[in-house]
Amino acid sequence: ISRNGAIIFGWASTEMGFWSPVIWHDDTYTLLNPGGDGEVMCASAEGTFVAGVLAESAFIWSQEGGMQPFGTYDDYPTIVMEDGSAFGFTGVFPAFIRRAFYKDPEGNMHTFNDYAQERGMLNAQDWTFYSVNDVTPDGNRFIGAAINPDGQDVSFLLEFSGNVGVNQ
Repeated sequence: ISRNGAIIFGWASTEMGFWSPVIWHDDTYTLLNPGGDGEVMCASAEGTFVAGVLAESAFIWSQEGGMQPFGTYDDYPTIVMEDGSAFGFTGVFPAFIRRAFYKDPEGNMHTFNDYAQERGMLNAQDWTFYSVNDVTPDGNRFIGAAINPDGQDVSFLLEFSGNVGVNQ
């Protein structure tokens, strides 16, 4: 559910038994990929955007822009922001082969390591970020999972407001 409760998202089963991405908003049930498979995995705080996976790529959807595919079938968005940017991971199992990504509002894909470095994290390239799971609406506090520079598998809280720091 979007943080404001306006959008409920997920999947609906088709007649063939496949999952198809769906949202419920304004008392309306909308299949985002009629006849195709996929799943909505996240919604922006105000419900402006949803993101998920299709058989051939990841996607971002908005009422204004419709379905916008990005990445590959192996990209899984976990967060979509109000500006249309998204975070997630590439790869599925085992978790240590995953890599966290950032998709900017223009559709360009970046590693989360590069994103964190751009935001001021000095040792960002020494980490293996493999999942970004949530972020505050202002985009300054992230939680997720990674392998730290000491080789330990950790959950993290990363703060970009003012002083950059990682709590594990």
